[in-house]
Amino acid sequence: MACTSGVPFSVCGLILLAGAASAAVIGLAPSTSAPALAAVAALAPAPAPAGLATFEVDGVHSSAVFKIQHAGVSPFYGTFQKISGSIAWDKDNPQSASFSVTIDANSVASGNTARDNHLKSPDFFNAKEHPTIQFKSTSLTKTGDSTFDLAGEVTMLGKTKPITAKLVFTGERDAGGNFGYRAGFDTSFTLKRSDFGMTYGVAQGSLSDEVTVMVGFAGVKK
Repeated sequence: MACTSGVPFSVCGLILLAGAASAAVIGLAPSTSAPALAAVAALAPAPAPAGLATFEVDGVHSSAVFKIQHAGVSPFYGTFQKISGSIAWDKDNPQSASFSVTIDANSVASGNTARDNHLKSPDFFNAKEHPTIQFKSTSLTKTGDSTFDLAGEVTMLGKTKPITAKLVFTGERDAGGNFGYRAGFDTSFTLKRSDFGMTYGVAQGSLSDEVTVMVGFAGVKK
């Protein structure tokens, strides 16, 4: 659209603006360029990424218990008082999860000071030379709605051995206050002490070689 001679400049400007607006309404306006669209899209808020979240093990609200047979007739229970670690967890894709848990060997407790000192000695955990017991997962296989086979490796007394634990996912939610958003798990497995060089009492039958370990732990989302 061109202005003819004799038309005032201000009127000509209005005519041009009206023409451009009409063209836009009927679809004649130039299409927005791809770079411009990309720029607009970049300004839009991105959805929160789905996937793994990191949880820190809450040592205050987690517990580790071991059970061993004493004198060939009765179970005996002991605990570890200090647990730490991290969890990568996605309840919608649990097979992608990973677990890393560390137990302080010096925190072993059996309800008797003399026995606790013996458990920390080279006869058992040798806590001075090997202060931690570690577990790192290698895979997680779903076996039920909230149950899994958790494969991984335990490192104790300087030796690393594979184990498979039974894992139960006990839930996750925002617990509010200082508790934060957390996930809970319960696991158990059996190992042989002799696999790690801990043989005290095995030959005599005073203590079983097999030990059952049960760990209930909570992770707080970081």
